[in-house]
Amino acid sequence: MFCPYCGAAIHQGEWKCRSCATLNDKDAKFCKNCGEAQDHDSHQFNIDDYIQRFREYKYFKHIMIALALLIVSIAGSSYYFNNMNEGNYLKMYAEAHRSLNDATSIVVTNTKPGAIKPENAEELSKQLQSEKDEIDEEMKSFTSRKPFAGYTAQHEAMIELLQKESSVLETSIQVIKSPLNEDVDNALNEVKDNTEQIKNLSGQINVSNTVMTLDDDITVLPAQLKAYVTEQRKLEEERKRIEAEKQARLNELKTFFAEMDEAIERYNSAKADTGGMMESLRNGGMIWADYFRVLNQARNDREGVRYKVNNMKCPQGTDQLRKDFLQVLDDSVRYCDVMKIGANLQFNRYYASAYQKEEEAKKINENVQKEYAAFIANYNESKSSMLNE
Repeated sequence: MFCPYCGAAIHQGEWKCRSCATLNDKDAKFCKNCGEAQDHDSHQFNIDDYIQRFREYKYFKHIMIALALLIVSIAGSSYYFNNMNEGNYLKMYAEAHRSLNDATSIVVTNTKPGAIKPENAEELSKQLQSEKDEIDEEMKSFTSRKPFAGYTAQHEAMIELLQKESSVLETSIQVIKSPLNEDVDNALNEVKDNTEQIKNLSGQINVSNTVMTLDDDITVLPAQLKAYVTEQRKLEEERKRIEAEKQARLNELKTFFAEMDEAIERYNSAKADTGGMMESLRNGGMIWADYFRVLNQARNDREGVRYKVNNMKCPQGTDQLRKDFLQVLDDSVRYCDVMKIGANLQFNRYYASAYQKEEEAKKINENVQKEYAAFIANYNESKSSMLNE
């Protein structure tokens, strides 16, 4: 028996020794060359199985070759239709023009005077970022492939146009987010240069079925952004002015209330129980000279506080507090005067008249205490409110 493919003689049923590879008769239990025992499971030579495997390998090789040719054919067709077909290539210009037109319309429309508000600035920035991302994708489409034959100049101009548009959108976002940035003037000059180039480039690109001219005049964008920046600068200057005035007023208030606190402390320290002293005088606990000295000192202390308060510089809204305190001080000085008159009458033994003056002084003192209590309550409330406004 012979192999139908190679013609080699085939000894049906022979087995090959696993040690020395010698072919032995099918009935032999041991190798005739080395004596190795036969292993039927591992070394049985089956000619039919050999022929079947050879056929399968041959068919598989043909199938793999055909499959490889099919893949190459599909890849080539795809490359042709996507990269070499002029119609598909020109569609890229149409898509890019749509993205450019939409982005330009959005940025020009939403930066007109008064259009940008603090509450919508963040949302507008996100919208412009989305448009920029789309422009960048269009730019990748052009930079990742070669231009179709005869479109090299347009292809390069389109890439530059998309780059300029992307730059304008990025700078616009920065200006909208940070109009007070120290580099904003340089950014605006950059926008001006880029928008002029965008207008020129869009007029230079000429392809079939697509007019690259933009619907909105992008060259107005720099002036609109400049107006927005100017407006924000004025608002910032006004904010700083108000803040400075507020701080100046706060400093004035702090100074005023510090002086008032000192005056109130001096007034509280100057209080003297002149009525109690009079009883002590009558009971022999004090001599007249000491009593008159205390009365004079009490009046002088109140007079000194009154002079200080009367000459205070009052910030707006505090004048009434000063007037209320001055009223307390005026009545307190008058109380000392009446008490001194009564003491003189008492000293000169005009007892009836002295008693009348003493009663008059008591009423004045009661009124002073009520006025002072009302003043202190209003003063503390006003102080807290004004220093924290």
